[in-house]
Amino acid sequence: MTKVCWFTLTCLAWQAIVLPQVRAGRLRTDSEESVDSAAYAGLSTHPIPPNSFQPWYRLLVKQTQCMNPTFEPYQDALKDLDDAMVKKVKAMSMDKAKHENCRLCNIFFEGGRTGSIWNVKMVSCSIQSDDALQATPSKACLGSAGNPAKMSNGTGVKDRCLPCPNGCVGCAAPDWKAFGSSGVVFKCIMRAGDEEDIPKFPFSCGMADVRQKNANEVKSSCAFGKLTKHDFTSDLKPEDKPENAVQAAGFEATLSLKSVACSSWAQSQKLQLPSDGDKAGESVSRIADQIHRFARKENCRLCDVTMTSKKGELPWDLGENDIECAASQFGARACESSNGYVGWSKRRPCAPCPDECTSCEDDRRNPLKFHCAVMPTVTLETSPLAALTPLSWVSQPEKHKGGMASDTLKRIFQCQLENQKSSRNHTERNDERYLLATCVHPESYDDLYNKKATMTQKALEPKQQASGSLGSRRKFARPGGANRQGMSRRKRRW
Repeated sequence: MTKVCWFTLTCLAWQAIVLPQVRAGRLRTDSEESVDSAAYAGLSTHPIPPNSFQPWYRLLVKQTQCMNPTFEPYQDALKDLDDAMVKKVKAMSMDKAKHENCRLCNIFFEGGRTGSIWNVKMVSCSIQSDDALQATPSKACLGSAGNPAKMSNGTGVKDRCLPCPNGCVGCAAPDWKAFGSSGVVFKCIMRAGDEEDIPKFPFSCGMADVRQKNANEVKSSCAFGKLTKHDFTSDLKPEDKPENAVQAAGFEATLSLKSVACSSWAQSQKLQLPSDGDKAGESVSRIADQIHRFARKENCRLCDVTMTSKKGELPWDLGENDIECAASQFGARACESSNGYVGWSKRRPCAPCPDECTSCEDDRRNPLKFHCAVMPTVTLETSPLAALTPLSWVSQPEKHKGGMASDTLKRIFQCQLENQKSSRNHTERNDERYLLATCVHPESYDDLYNKKATMTQKALEPKQQASGSLGSRRKFARPGGANRQGMSRRKRRW
């Protein structure tokens, strides 16, 4: 209930009243839960401003009916989660129909981890930002109070739904005043003899006089009255009534999920969407596999995911730009660090520096390449000790190869040694203990994940074998132990 109350506060009241109490520990919000979750997962929250309002999700619904907005395929879930906020969104959408004559609306709001609506960012007429609807205003606007197309074509204002009154055969911009989206003055053109049909409220029109361009027509200078007091939905034609409305062809809902754990998505994460039988489960499972593949390809641990639903149906496939690493929010902490330290590259925030490299840096010319200072791997027997001691067990010094013998550098990163003399121009390059190599960013880091999984499995095999042999010993020892206990009992009886 407290969440609903917070939404009624203004931004100033939020900063002046709620935030100080949150800092003092008297209130607890969902944004604090996100910080706690990040801290529990070992993430750094410094890249995010501590006082910023960070949502868990954003939902943008386009071309929904203003008088009866829907949010498919999330309609029922939103109503069950926060019915009061859904009613508020619908009331704001209805106002667009009443006072701006809009049929289709765009709605944009943000919410928390549990799905509750935190903040309504925007409710607007769809025609404002859609070129296709501006070409056919009848699809985006109501037609009971007049003809929006005549007003749009006559005045040249395409991004609103204000109608040309029914008594006018056409509308035009006034000759004496620039007409823009904020302008409310226009000319009503009527046939000669129809002066008595001058539009009434909410239109304020003057006396009609004969047009200079056409003596068979008269014109009247009109203006829209106080639209906030007028209801364009008070006298609707049957085709404009909400019960007869048909879902728009361009209806879609875009859900953006923030800070999703994507590296382990396919194994442990389940996205709770409204159930539609097996179809919903198949959709979520398919998307989960795509997110998991992206995480392995980009070496990402936290992702931002955008899903677009067309005509109320759950999405089946994600586009190339629908999944991104959340590095802009969490920095290098959004990347998988087990494959090598990250955050060194300015071009690729999640690119790992191989374990065989003591440091990495971007190639200034080729964005696909980077430089690696290969870690020295000189053993005791191949160290200078071999030349300084007469002990027979010490072998002769070998040529320094460093970590270049690693399969990771050769096969996965395609590293090649540079000219060691001409390449030394910074601290590590001046240190002869390091070999300098030029490497290539792989298209996918999937091989690193597979290598790590193989190494982990090999490390677990001895433990599994030991636990298995111990279990077999215990299994066969139980009968003998039982017999010995029985014999001791018989001895005590005798």
